[in-house]
Amino acid sequence: MELEQKQEEKQSIWIKIKKFIKKRKKLIRWIIILCLLVGVFLYYKKQVEKQMELLIPEVKTTTLETRNLEKVLVGSGVIQPQDQYTVVPLVQGEVLSAPFEEGQQVKKGDLLYSIDTKNVENSIKTAKLSVEQAENSYNEAVKSREQLVLKSNITGYVKTLKVKKGDMVSAGTPGADIYDNTVMYLTVPFNANDVNNSWVGKGAKVYVGENEEMLSGTVKEVSPTTESLSGGRIVKQVKIAVSNNGGLSVGLTGYAKVGSIECNDEGTFAVKEEGVLLASGTGEIENLSLTEGQKVSEGEIYATLKGDTVESQIKNAKTSLETAKLNLDTQRESLDNYRITAPISGQVITKTVKQGDTISTTTQGTGENAGLAVIYDLSSLKFEMKVDELDIHMIKVGQKVMVTCEALPGEEMYGKVENISLKSVNQNGITQYPVRVRMDENYKLLPGMNVDSKIVVSRVKNTDSLPLECLQRGNVVYIKDKNYVPDKKKKSMSELAAAINGQAGIPDGFKETTVEIGIDDGNYVQIKSGLQKDDEVYIPEAKETTSPIDYTEGGEGGE
Repeated sequence: MELEQKQEEKQSIWIKIKKFIKKRKKLIRWIIILCLLVGVFLYYKKQVEKQMELLIPEVKTTTLETRNLEKVLVGSGVIQPQDQYTVVPLVQGEVLSAPFEEGQQVKKGDLLYSIDTKNVENSIKTAKLSVEQAENSYNEAVKSREQLVLKSNITGYVKTLKVKKGDMVSAGTPGADIYDNTVMYLTVPFNANDVNNSWVGKGAKVYVGENEEMLSGTVKEVSPTTESLSGGRIVKQVKIAVSNNGGLSVGLTGYAKVGSIECNDEGTFAVKEEGVLLASGTGEIENLSLTEGQKVSEGEIYATLKGDTVESQIKNAKTSLETAKLNLDTQRESLDNYRITAPISGQVITKTVKQGDTISTTTQGTGENAGLAVIYDLSSLKFEMKVDELDIHMIKVGQKVMVTCEALPGEEMYGKVENISLKSVNQNGITQYPVRVRMDENYKLLPGMNVDSKIVVSRVKNTDSLPLECLQRGNVVYIKDKNYVPDKKKKSMSELAAAINGQAGIPDGFKETTVEIGIDDGNYVQIKSGLQKDDEVYIPEAKETTSPIDYTEGGEGGE
């Protein structure tokens, strides 16, 4: 009975449940759907959080390392000879000889080319003629200036002055009538048979006046012809000079004896010379020193003429003469250009002109065929590297430079900084300065080879260092906080996303600290202070970055 009763109760409960479900069928359906949705949401949320937690970068750390660091500047360049010279012609003509060949070693001063000098010899002759003409013109101009100084052409006294200051005169213009009575001339006839030319220079006695005062005289001239006097007397006129002691005057009469021979008739005294003072130049009288009655001697300056034009002519003539002489000197010096010698010692790289060719100053060629020949001085080599404006002050003349070349693998080569140019080059907004490196040993290098260079500008040994990427902002690093207590609370989705995107800032458990840094070698940086040996330093996840610019010719590559 009890068993049946229990079964009836179960059936009754089940019937009630069915009735309840039947009455609330829609509500129960929605509850089930909601539970399913919540379950799915919680499941997928948990899966996403797990996946995002996997995406969070693993925190990497490091501690101080002891390293040797070198600050190095790198670059590249092209090997060039220490000196090179392109031989170019300064003259034209036929090449008579060219006693050298390509590849040959020559010394400075060795003969390279001998050029026919026919052209310059003709030029020298022409230049000489030009000098002679210029000298003549100059001498004429100087002579014209001398003619501005008027000198007396006779000796005597001014009888009549015919010019005054300011007058214009020309060569031959009469300036004054001149006479000289210091010596008087007495001309008397002698019997032609008694006179001969040997009388000239002989003494004579002259008798003057009623008292027949005797004066001494000298025969100056015997007439070459005879003449007839009254009574059929044939005579020759004899001129006798007598010093005037003041008592003789023009027109006074007298007679004379030469030895014992007496003249046939009296004669009349005349002055020694009477003539006209003539101008020797052309121009306006600027100064005049003559007055009537004044004595003037032969060669004495009595007037000067204005000579502005003449001075200008002299100046121009002198300039022309100097120019002509300079041209002659230049032509003579150009003879040296017809003998072309090696300007430097070195190796002949190219020879473009040979014996028998004709050269000129306008046909020098271009490129590899430029000039007559090219000589390289390979006693030392050089190349040019470019250094950034931020590093140029670390470069000093004389610094050692390590050099490598792909054409000579494994070869250790060295040079020295020879020059730091201040002529900067700006490329893509970056200013660089050319640095010339000299290599006194050629190491089998050849001109045109590409080389890489490295300059150690600073070096430290056994120093504390960190990877360069540990630096966050210049001199800031993140170190693990030894007093950090982890937060048990789960991170939110937004915190996870920020961590994935690198926006979380200082990682959990780390703190910011400032350090003193020194040199770096491109991978590690010197830490002078600010850290302990056991400090764990955060290393950020590596990001893609552009390569730093080096100092090569192309401007790209790593330092």
